[in-house]
Amino acid sequence: MTRHRIRLILFILISTWISTLWLERSFFDESAQWMALSVRRVPLFAVTLLIYAAFINNIPKKLRQQQYDSRSLLAHLTELYSRRTLVQLWLGYRLESRYAQTILGILWVILLPLLTSLVLAFAFTQFVGYSGVVDNVPYVAFLLAGLSIFDVGHSIILRAQESLKGSMHIISRVYFPREIVLLVMVGEVLVDFCVTFVAMVVINALFFQIYPNIYYVFLPLIVLIMVAFSLGVAFIVAWYGLLINDLQPLLTIIMQLLFYLTVLFSRSSASSLAIILLNVNPLALLLEAFRDIVLFARPPNGLNLAFAACLAITLLYVGYTLFKVNENRFVEVA
Repeated sequence: MTRHRIRLILFILISTWISTLWLERSFFDESAQWMALSVRRVPLFAVTLLIYAAFINNIPKKLRQQQYDSRSLLAHLTELYSRRTLVQLWLGYRLESRYAQTILGILWVILLPLLTSLVLAFAFTQFVGYSGVVDNVPYVAFLLAGLSIFDVGHSIILRAQESLKGSMHIISRVYFPREIVLLVMVGEVLVDFCVTFVAMVVINALFFQIYPNIYYVFLPLIVLIMVAFSLGVAFIVAWYGLLINDLQPLLTIIMQLLFYLTVLFSRSSASSLAIILLNVNPLALLLEAFRDIVLFARPPNGLNLAFAACLAITLLYVGYTLFKVNENRFVEVA
């Protein structure tokens, strides 16, 4: 048995155990222990094992049988690392050209989520009758924190198809790892997030007396999981977006629905059905962890982060495999 196969099996088993415990704690028994064995846990383990095995083992294997690009994942990553200078130069060019002809420049990155938070807070407090305070936190701060991290996933997923199609004139003439196009886009999103995050911290400190705390050390992990999950979706969207032109409007509707389900309301004010939707949505789990740290100065739920990380790695692996298997067909189908 190869080392690659052993690593896949170990990841499947670990992910299955984490997901089984998460499912049991989220929907059946909040006091469930890590190592305790229950009658309920056996079928949950079997179901999640089949799901992870299908996504991590069988689906990538069937994709590679198409023989468009049979090189190993390690070979692709090695080549990508050798082109890191291209990513840096391209990202620098994109950032410079993006704000070259704007009056406010990068200030738009701060103003858009801030103004959105103010408008939503005004609408919900004045017209809907929603309280101006959520879980003892001002609603504007609650919205701003949610928007800043949600926009990372939202932007990566929605801009994937546009980024790949917009670079088709380069792809058709010059060879380079095609995932660089998406990585440059992710770099832009992360730069925007860093600017927004700094502004959010300053606004929270000046106006709401919410200050940085020791749990900020977990924030890079939350952002990393969010990027991994969103990039996995982006790889899939980028490829199928070339085949299906109607995919972008559908994605916009889905992301708008996720926005209303995850950003606007807290778990404490949600109905039982809404809590179930929050529990099965990894974006909501990451957003809740981000708010726990930034707004409430408490550590994130470790099991929720572990579950979201398992989903993110699985989706990234499958999405990247799909993308690399079909990258030689981009010009053909575009």
